[in-house]
Amino acid sequence: MSKKVEELKNEVMADVEKSCVEDIKAHMIDKIEEDVKVLDEDSKAYKEDEKEAAKLGKAINKELDREIKEEAENAKEFAKELKADIESRE
Repeated sequence: MSKKVEELKNEVMADVEKSCVEDIKAHMIDKIEEDVKVLDEDSKAYKEDEKEAAKLGKAINKELDREIKEEAENAKEFAKELKADIESRE
């Protein structure tokens, strides 16, 4: 090969390599942008799930508190009835 052909070949190869590198960089940037978008969506979904879990937790605690109060009232009423029954037998 002549020197000129060798130089042209090297220039073409350098251009091809540069083009490949640029394509790879562009692909990587696109992939990173997509990953960031997915992470952002996942983060929003997680925050929404967290809020929903907090609401459900409050509702569950409220219901448990109501049941505890109801059971305490029932126990108090039972104690009164038992006391009255014992006093009536004396």
